[in-house]
Amino acid sequence: MPEVMSPSGGRMVIRIKGEIKTAIRLKNGMVMVFDSKGEQIPEYQGWYEVVRGSILRDAPPSAMFCHWFDCEAAPEIVYQEVW
Repeated sequence: MPEVMSPSGGRMVIRIKGEIKTAIRLKNGMVMVFDSKGEQIPEYQGWYEVVRGSILRDAPPSAMFCHWFDCEAAPEIVYQEVW
């Protein structure tokens, strides 16, 4: 879970609405992330360079990583290491 410092200096855990099920990297450098219900997880979405670290840190081993660089009907599933 992501953590931030509270104003008093203690740690606070930020609860994110769902566990990462699918992370899709798009051709334009943006990332879309979905939970097991197909709901978007906005906290993990944005520019690849910005959100990559938190996604790789927080994604469970069962998460699926994809590239959607072309105009294909579905994204290409890739290994987490090359995502």
